[in-house]
Amino acid sequence: MKFRACIAAAASAMCLLLPTAAADNPELLAEVLQTLNSDFAESVMNQYILVSKQPGGSWEQSSVYRWADMMQAYQFMVEQGLGGQYFLLGDSVQEAFANVALFLAQSFSETIQYNMCDENNYSSGGGLPAYPVSAACGQMGQDYSKYTCHLTEWYMECPEDPSMAVRARTMAGWAGAPPPLFCAPRSMTGDALPRWDYSKQCGPAGYAEIPEFPADYLQAMDDGIDSANCNAYGGQYQGSFTYEGCGAEGCANADQVYTAGGTVHRDVEGCCWWGRGIIQTTGRCNVGKLNYYLTGTYYDGDGRAQKESNGDFPYRDLNLCEDPGLICNGPQEFKWLSGMLFWLFDVQPYSNVAAYNFDFQQALERDGRAIFENPPSGRDFVDRTSGLVNRGCPATFCPGAGAVHALDNRFNNFLSAMDALRHVADPDKYDKPPGVPAPPYLGPWYSKPVLCAACEESGNGFCGLKWSSGGAATCVSWASTPEACAASGGAATAWCKEEDTLPPSPAPVVPPTLAPTAPQPTETPTKEPTHRPTSSPTDPAPTEVPTRRNGDNGDDNMCAITVNRDECEELMKHHSGFIQQEQQRQRMLQSDLDDGDNNEELCSCWNFCGTAAEGCNSPGEKRLLKCAAHALVAGCTMDDATPAPTPPLPTCQVQIGIEECNILVKENPRQIDPLDDPDCQCRSFCDGQEIMPCCRFDDAACVLECDGDLVSGCPVYHDLDSSDESVDEDALDRIWNGNCALEVDLSECPRLMNGDEEAAELQSEVCPCAHFCNGKFSHCCQYGEYCEPECINGWFVGGCDVSVFED
Repeated sequence: MKFRACIAAAASAMCLLLPTAAADNPELLAEVLQTLNSDFAESVMNQYILVSKQPGGSWEQSSVYRWADMMQAYQFMVEQGLGGQYFLLGDSVQEAFANVALFLAQSFSETIQYNMCDENNYSSGGGLPAYPVSAACGQMGQDYSKYTCHLTEWYMECPEDPSMAVRARTMAGWAGAPPPLFCAPRSMTGDALPRWDYSKQCGPAGYAEIPEFPADYLQAMDDGIDSANCNAYGGQYQGSFTYEGCGAEGCANADQVYTAGGTVHRDVEGCCWWGRGIIQTTGRCNVGKLNYYLTGTYYDGDGRAQKESNGDFPYRDLNLCEDPGLICNGPQEFKWLSGMLFWLFDVQPYSNVAAYNFDFQQALERDGRAIFENPPSGRDFVDRTSGLVNRGCPATFCPGAGAVHALDNRFNNFLSAMDALRHVADPDKYDKPPGVPAPPYLGPWYSKPVLCAACEESGNGFCGLKWSSGGAATCVSWASTPEACAASGGAATAWCKEEDTLPPSPAPVVPPTLAPTAPQPTETPTKEPTHRPTSSPTDPAPTEVPTRRNGDNGDDNMCAITVNRDECEELMKHHSGFIQQEQQRQRMLQSDLDDGDNNEELCSCWNFCGTAAEGCNSPGEKRLLKCAAHALVAGCTMDDATPAPTPPLPTCQVQIGIEECNILVKENPRQIDPLDDPDCQCRSFCDGQEIMPCCRFDDAACVLECDGDLVSGCPVYHDLDSSDESVDEDALDRIWNGNCALEVDLSECPRLMNGDEEAAELQSEVCPCAHFCNGKFSHCCQYGEYCEPECINGWFVGGCDVSVFED
């Protein structure tokens, strides 16, 4: 969402800035702060709420958003406030915690789950070359530099500054993702900038030196056009800058701009106003307002910075208009304060009883205590708040803006936050949050601490590596030197024997081609259940446990060490993707070593510590296994990986022309490892070519742009390769035949089909697929037929299967 200013002078009934006094109950204030500032609260919130999804789908404590920083911002907002507004406490601890949970639920949906502070470059689709550098100027047809203030607040607005050069701190985490956004004057960049192409490989990650921004970085960008040098950002092992598809004028950020006064950009001069912070503060007005309230800086009619002589401004020595990057790179509490300012000015003061029968402060005071005791009872309050944050009105659908994105996820986020806060408030009365606490952040996925942790745990050699950004770290003994480790073929490698030195320039390797997918919003983290206790630094010293030796029963393929094999089936299933990938690479390595004459697997006996894959060894090999005996599972083989029953095939929420899917998925086979990108579940094609984003099955609001023949909703089954000629096509045809070709927002079908008189009379023999516009029956389509939505600028629900609702 974009931080929208709420202007008192022009608010009318839609948005009122009502004065909110500071807490006049010092006892309540002290109790709230004492509880939330405790070490116990910090531990619970960091492990269960401030967690981010990693490239492989696991959850880890966020490295960007930490509870201590949140509390520094929160304490300031409840004690001092900004601009006469305060973070509401209500009249009880329960009301105060309910308000915090509402804020955290929205923040998790917007940024926390992605571990992002700066806006990502997600510009793909719409007929333009994907991921232009000029996306920094605005995405989805926006021009951020033209987000200006109302006339009554002109003095807060940051002036345009074409000389500014700023680089984002965070970026998307998928394989080959575009580099962080940046802005710089044309005198440094030239008039025509390139775009990002994710297809070229380099690597392994972590070895190249990243040039300093701006001069060295921009020079490296020019020198590296169409050449993957792995120096665009830390952790890169794929991708390069290119002008392909753009022409001499450079790569545009849009073909049409909807922001008043905005323009299409092909350079990044003056484009330093992308979204930042916990709820993505965007544009010169919004950054300027934050700057005014935090630093006391305003601008005169000539654009010169002035400082307020009166008032308590906590960061008088800073100026966010001169460096908006301070929101993410400055004091750690800034990223939280930016979102809280939005909460104070746009959410808490909202009152529009006439149109929406909703007043936020009244609802909090009326329902806060009951919601604390029974969080599911707060569904209406949470949904209305989600509408305010995501679409600008307290409803699940807002005129001119559409339906709230990921509405159910936002409510689930609220329930998780409430679970954690109730446990913090009274651990004896309220259970701890469900699931397994997220582990602490060790470093980037490619960093030495992450990779070498596998070697410390297994004792199996000194080469720590990952085959992909989302895969598990493993340690191998067959790469026995620093040089061999660097050239092993991993996406990231690290030599973990301290007395040896890493090679300065490893030989380039070519990992498998991976294709990107922009991250999609996901539900609140649900951790894997722990099958057995995991090891810790206090575990007993490892011992060699050869309970069965190779050859004891005459079988030369027997694993030398077998322990707790009754756990093997479940663990081998859980890690099946990684194990198969590892075996394939081992076969390739063995083939290279033996000139193709020996295809024997180097590693076929798998070992686990708790739920973590500890490594593997060859039959007959005995070695120390560093894991407490109660948590060790050893000697698992592929014979233990009995396939689980095949679940019913899910369908995509948005389906357009899916009768063409069989042909298109074969002509455009996916090249990304599904384990790297589990959120890519519904592929789309424009004029026969795949377009992004790749959506989730349950995402009814996935935005696609295509000026030609659009086919959308071709499912990606991570256990079924639809591009494989050997796949039983009947399995795919089951969902592509007998379905409506255009299916949008199907969750609304029961209400609309049963509540609309005309729709209730429909017969499936005549009208198998019913479509609705603005809640009213619109028209019919036949199965497999794509017919126009016929709902211009309205709320469209399409593809309701009439046969389901017939008597």
